Amino acid sequence: MTSISSVGVEAPYEAVARSFFDAWNAKDADAFARVFTEDVEFTTVKGETQRGRTEVADGHRALFAQLFASATLTCTGVRGCGIADGVGAIDATWYIAEHVTPAGDHVPRREGSLLLIAREWDGWRPMKVLNSECTRAYRRGADGALRWE
Repeated sequence: MTSISSVGVEAPYEAVARSFFDAWNAKDADAFARVFTEDVEFTTVKGETQRGRTEVADGHRALFAQLFASATLTCTGVRGCGIADGVGAIDATWYIAEHVTPAGDHVPRREGSLLLIAREWDGWRPMKVLNSECTRAYRRGADGALRWE
């Protein structure tokens, strides 16, 4: 199970973060997408927005199979708070290690943060995700392939 360093976090918010990281590390794109509400909006570190579970699964399938196949996404901290009745905001910091470029070259450790807006109506699932990287990112080339910069 993912180790999470919590700072004054209520149980539902920590559970939301834990489910995200555990599902990501399982590398099953369909199971990962089920972490979210059916109508999720997931903005990637590249600024691309995936709408709905199908787009989230499709957007992560090749990443899990290739670039992130041997990677581990580790949560380094999580904070959460209620923002309305049945709605909470979760801020989780992360680092990723042991992944490769499309050419198979090792990628140095990357760090970032997630902002998850979760609602209770679906059993505390994220409905909005903003994933931000604090280091370099992949860029999509004219041929559609992801390249490490």
